[in-house]
Amino acid sequence: MLKNMQQIRDFMEGLCIPGRDLWDLPNSTKTFPDGAHYRVEIAGVERATTMIAMIDEAKKRKVVVHRAIATVLNMYRRF
Repeated sequence: MLKNMQQIRDFMEGLCIPGRDLWDLPNSTKTFPDGAHYRVEIAGVERATTMIAMIDEAKKRKVVVHRAIATVLNMYRRF
């Protein structure tokens, strides 16, 4: 492992944050009210063209985006 990576792990563990993935932990049984185990949130969608590209890509990959935040759309321009 690179020395820098070990330094990062040591630093994180010094803050009581795991320095690695904890694959040995059991899976959570908690879910959202609709039974889903996760949500997808996209941050920083600041233009209408970016929003359109995000929607197109999500459809292409069959990924449900549950929320887009920090969205600033100029509604006075047609896109």
